[in-house]
Amino acid sequence: MKLLLGSLVAQVNGIEFSLDDGMTSLAGFVTDGHADFVVDAVVGGAPGTEKPSWEFSPGVVSRDGRQVTFHANGNRAVVDLDARHVDVSLRGPWTVCLDNILAPVAQVMSLELRRGAILHSSSVVGEGLAAVFLGRSGAGKTTAGVLARMAGAELISEELTYLALEPHGARLYSLPFRQKNRLTTPVPGAYPLSAFYALQQDECDAVEHMSRGEGMRRLLVSAVVGVRDRALTVPALEVCEALADRVPVRRLRFRKTPAFWQMVKEDMRATVMP
Repeated sequence: MKLLLGSLVAQVNGIEFSLDDGMTSLAGFVTDGHADFVVDAVVGGAPGTEKPSWEFSPGVVSRDGRQVTFHANGNRAVVDLDARHVDVSLRGPWTVCLDNILAPVAQVMSLELRRGAILHSSSVVGEGLAAVFLGRSGAGKTTAGVLARMAGAELISEELTYLALEPHGARLYSLPFRQKNRLTTPVPGAYPLSAFYALQQDECDAVEHMSRGEGMRRLLVSAVVGVRDRALTVPALEVCEALADRVPVRRLRFRKTPAFWQMVKEDMRATVMP
C-alpha cells in the first residue's frame, strides 16, 4: 500500500494488519500516487491485544551521515538516505507504533529530498488560507489553534505541521500522525500558506513585522528533527531559508481569547493580495 505523508508518498510493504482500528488516521491516507521512498516492514509475533508502549529516542546517524536509525521499545526504523529506503521492524501488529515510527521517517525524508519540513507548531485554515503558529513549549501553540477554531477556523495540526516548498510560496499539508491531545481527526488536505506567526502571550492583540533573520531563526528552532547531526542540520537550514524567503514570519501578540483571529485573518488577506 501507499501512504500520503504530507506531500510525500511512502510505499509501505509487509503490513498485513488493518490500519482502520480507530487508534490512528493512517487508513484515511492510503493513496495511489508515485512513491517517493519505500518502507519494508517486518512485524513480530507479539499479540495484537497487547498494549504497545512508545517512548521515542533520538535518531542515530551513521559515520558517513547517510543512514539514520530510530528505535524504541523493540520497534526500529533504519533510513537509507541514498537508496530512499527504510527498513522497519515492529514487535507486533500495532498501528500506533507504525504511526509513530513513520513520523520521524517523514521528517528525515522531507529534508533529504528538500521538499519541505515538519515544524513543531500548530496550524489553522480560514477562508482557504493557512496560518502556522510558532513557539517554544508553553508559548501557546495549541491554545492559539483552539481559540482560532472557536472563532471559525479549522484546526489542522496542534503539534506537527508539514510545510511543502513551492516555487513562489509554500503549502500546508495535513498529516495522518497522532498528535498530543488528539484535538483533530486528520483527513488529507493541502492549503496555501499565507504567513507564520511567532507567538507571544500578552495583554493585547497585535501583529508585528519581524526581520528575515529573526523569522529564519524562529523557523529553524521549530524544525522537528530527532537527530542532531550535520547530515540533517544542513538540509534543515536550507529548507528553513527557502521558507523564510517565500512566506512572511510575523510576531503575534495575543490574549487568550478568540478575538485575535479576526486580526490574523485581515493580515492573511493583506499578505496574499497582489
